[in-house]
Amino acid sequence: MPEIKRKGVLVRPGKYNLRGKDEIRTITELKEAIKKHKDGIMLTYGHATDGSPIPGATQFVGNAYPYWDSTEKAVLADYSFYEEYWDRIPEHIRNKIVNDSAVPISIGYRVDDVDKDGTQQGILFTHVALVPEGEEPIAENVGVNIRMESERELERELDLLPNYRLESGEIPEVETSEAESETIETPEYVAKADFDALMAKFDALIESLKPVEKSTVEPEPALPIQEEQEMVADVQIPVGERRTQGPNIVGGVVSAHSS
Repeated sequence: MPEIKRKGVLVRPGKYNLRGKDEIRTITELKEAIKKHKDGIMLTYGHATDGSPIPGATQFVGNAYPYWDSTEKAVLADYSFYEEYWDRIPEHIRNKIVNDSAVPISIGYRVDDVDKDGTQQGILFTHVALVPEGEEPIAENVGVNIRMESERELERELDLLPNYRLESGEIPEVETSEAESETIETPEYVAKADFDALMAKFDALIESLKPVEKSTVEPEPALPIQEEQEMVADVQIPVGERRTQGPNIVGGVVSAHSS
């Protein structure tokens, strides 16, 4: 049975307004639900037109094989369209499928119970319907060729706030203004006056770091002690002559006398 294969998002956890009431699909219940559909879920074009819970055999076009993506925290699916039922899908929708354009889906299901807070218990999918043109699906951003990376485009369309986070955990891009994006250019030259002033400071710094040179003038050598004594001995004073002031010096020997 030749088939055309595509990928997309099947269902996301969260709150949905069904028949005028809010009901909640939890991660736990969705994980349990996809375990019941290892052989796939019937893929149809539209829901039953007579209000039946399951579309008629003439609406069958393929199967959807669900699996849980822990990174994206959503139920993704491999969609298989069988060629022998390909003509049951309108041409403009077939073109979207083969050209990787988004095609919305709507899930038919049963539940065992709904808690007081609206939590669905015991989810069982009955079919996955391609939504005909002109009809609005209950859930947004799910379907064939819907990829998680397309959420960034969804953010721009909805003009979400900068701190808003989608289920994928991606951070919206913040566009910078044209003035902020301009690069400040640094000049590649220096004015001559500034350069000369800088070099003068540099030369002064180098000069201040030079070691101080010692004086080359050598001091006169000191006279030997013996020569000093001989110079004193040259001064002769007659022996026995009394000096009126100061000490007597005889033969180079200083002696004190009282007057």
